[in-house]
Amino acid sequence: MNTPVYKSSGAFSDKSPGLQLIWDSTSLGLFKTCPRKYYYSMIEGWEPRAGAIHLRFGIILHKALELWEKQDDIAAIAYALLASSDIVCPRCSTRRAVTEAESLDPEKLFAGLHCDGCDEEIYPQFVPMDPCGTTKSRFNLIRTIVWYMDSPDAATTIRLDDGTPALELSFLFDSGITSRTGESFLFSGHLDRVAEYAGALWTLDRKTTGSTIGSNFFEKFSPDNQMSLYTLAGKVVTHRKISGVIVDGMQIAQGFTRFARGFVSRTPAQIEEWRGDALEWIDAAETAAERQSWPMNDTACNLYGGCKFRGICSKDPSVRQTFLQSNFEQRLWDPSVRR
Repeated sequence: MNTPVYKSSGAFSDKSPGLQLIWDSTSLGLFKTCPRKYYYSMIEGWEPRAGAIHLRFGIILHKALELWEKQDDIAAIAYALLASSDIVCPRCSTRRAVTEAESLDPEKLFAGLHCDGCDEEIYPQFVPMDPCGTTKSRFNLIRTIVWYMDSPDAATTIRLDDGTPALELSFLFDSGITSRTGESFLFSGHLDRVAEYAGALWTLDRKTTGSTIGSNFFEKFSPDNQMSLYTLAGKVVTHRKISGVIVDGMQIAQGFTRFARGFVSRTPAQIEEWRGDALEWIDAAETAAERQSWPMNDTACNLYGGCKFRGICSKDPSVRQTFLQSNFEQRLWDPSVRR
């Protein structure tokens, strides 16, 4: 493998190249799936250029809903309109950005906003179809936010010991083991919310998908690396018993957005089992870093519609770096920082 050219200094050891110290569910899941994919994604930081729109769509959606919960609906919609000003449509190059973001003045924020390529109004007329034929457009983003805010919610956000609402909680805590360099391994991540439902406490996580939301969608979270970590983290953050994770699914499709909720339970024994397994995988990752060996798991190349690096790994090793530089871009990644 090439010498790592890109990494987050905050997440990795300065003593051992490629040794990750701060682990979130994404990086742990990637290493378990394929060490080579983990190396390309987390150590070298490669992401497909074409996937930028889809990544930003989810980031903006989560941030907008955070503002809604902490402030109000105007703040949420204003942020989404501004943050998505360059993704009105992936095929249209409009940048009708409103510069007075902080003022949250509805008269300015919502005046004359439309897609220059399609000449369709974005707000307040929520037409039933996306004019540009893609689900990850600005139109669908705003529609999803508005419809989610209008949906009834039987879960009640709890308050932490200091009285603040349990919203958008970042966590970072000791895993209980140290590396062979003497540095601590940490677990990190970000909880959307901790809420009470039917007398029990749950962490809540929002998931967007283009697939149909049914039993198959929720079944994939049992077992699941992220759900186990978030259950454990909820207990660490709140100092209370957490029953598991409420998954708020959002199916974003042409002409409609559908919401459904699933409950992913975890027992204390299951959490302890997950933690033990996770530490074994982290130990294996440390061995890989020591050897600078990141083997390819070719049984995972076609999972979930195909690995984003499948086209790279199928080429001769001598030309892979060239193809990476042509079709991918390197981005700062740090699991302790919420995107």
